[in-house]
Amino acid sequence: MEAYNFSHRSASAYAAPGAIGLNLRTKPMRGVDVHWQLPFLERVIKMIKTIISPLFITRTVRYYHCDDVRKLPALNGHSAVHVESYDGVSAVPDEVADVIEPYPGETLSVLYVGRKIAGFVRAAFKSQYSPELDQMVEVAAGEVLLYQTYLMPEYNNLGMYAYLFMATAKGFLEKGFSRVIIATPAANPVMKQAIEKAGFRLFKTEKNYRILGKHFQSVQDLTNGHALASAKN
Repeated sequence: MEAYNFSHRSASAYAAPGAIGLNLRTKPMRGVDVHWQLPFLERVIKMIKTIISPLFITRTVRYYHCDDVRKLPALNGHSAVHVESYDGVSAVPDEVADVIEPYPGETLSVLYVGRKIAGFVRAAFKSQYSPELDQMVEVAAGEVLLYQTYLMPEYNNLGMYAYLFMATAKGFLEKGFSRVIIATPAANPVMKQAIEKAGFRLFKTEKNYRILGKHFQSVQDLTNGHALASAKN
């Protein structure tokens, strides 16, 4: 799960980083303008991959879950830090809707520091397209998927993501949902750390491959050790 942006209606929104890619040289080569370098290098790298690597992993996704509120770490946050969850569009206060667009049929959990909005995470109750993963995530009856999260930059590295996930999951589990799920790219170590700190456990990994232009998917269910493979169009 990758940090996401506020609604386009927010003038103060920060754009979150895109998918993690290759760290290309940013220092100009002698006598060559950097604006001409990067597109050329990207084309060369793509060509090399196509020629010498007919089989390679294109994306790995990690799935985490929590199904017992007693296994969640204690919420030892500052007294001014709290999370409010709003069910449905009509329940979202105007001051929140002005900066975070609510979606019908979902819950929006908002992290506050005092009265200031510090971040949010969305919760879906059916199979949902994840912009972070660029794919659908399956959600069974009784499950909740946390996706599309954002944290204001000044609150990074303070354990706020973990607090947001913990408080949100605690609320759903106490309401009787069977488990809460989070899916995140394996290439996002910051989110991985926050999810695990929040008490979520890895239960499935999903790897996407390309073989001679055809896509395949390999899924390892860590709850029973089984591995499944399927072709994708």
